[in-house]
Amino acid sequence: MNDTRKWMRRAMKASGAVAVSLILSVGSTASQQSASPRANTISPEANFAKGVVTDARGRPLVGAKIVVGSTVYYNSNIRGGTNAKGEYRVRLTPQDSWRAYASIERSYHGRTYVLDLHPVAYNTFSSAEGGVQNFVWKLSGDKEGAKHGTYGGAVLAIPVEKDFDTIIEARFVELTLRPVGPLIDGSPGSVVTKLVRPSPNGTGVFDVPLGQYRVTARYVAPERSPVDMLVRAAGTEAWNKEVVRDFEPARSGAGTYEIRLDVTLP
Repeated sequence: MNDTRKWMRRAMKASGAVAVSLILSVGSTASQQSASPRANTISPEANFAKGVVTDARGRPLVGAKIVVGSTVYYNSNIRGGTNAKGEYRVRLTPQDSWRAYASIERSYHGRTYVLDLHPVAYNTFSSAEGGVQNFVWKLSGDKEGAKHGTYGGAVLAIPVEKDFDTIIEARFVELTLRPVGPLIDGSPGSVVTKLVRPSPNGTGVFDVPLGQYRVTARYVAPERSPVDMLVRAAGTEAWNKEVVRDFEPARSGAGTYEIRLDVTLP
């Protein structure tokens, strides 16, 4: 009887070990199957720059413009574009070092926007080894690579004092931006409410995802009740309680966009 009990205990232990082994094996397989999208499966290929370009939701971007620039020779670039899968493959000239950049054009409310794309794990690579540089379309955040600024635009608010008795301190101007329809990439936007802050180009709210916005303003100076301000497109005549505006090319440089507003107290 004792021998039978010992045999049963050994069998149960072995069965448990097998079960644990099977669970670990299944978990490992599931993890491998749910791993990376296409972007993570591309390997470097000698004499080629390659990659995948997607939007923020992982969908391929067709027709993105790729520029592969030499880090050795000035103004030496090779150009390409993405196919229906959002992929590109550009042949490199030998004995050189490279970095890749990407942009995309989008029409929105009758205006064409040229937008820088975000490099994923930005890197430099040689012709001999080839390189992989993937990109994603970001609507906000700091630009990386050789680009400066943010992917979002600026909403500038210029205080206008109607008479000598009115003093408006820009730091107490609060803007509320309500999206009118989808943003430039088709995604739904969110309401943004922020105090303006200074910049070399004026006071405003910065890094706002590109879209069309209904804009209102308040003056929220301390020790007084908030006051609804009047707003208008910069340089125009009529004051309103709100305005609906799209982004326009910024004065600060190519590839940046802004909304310029005047604000005043009623």
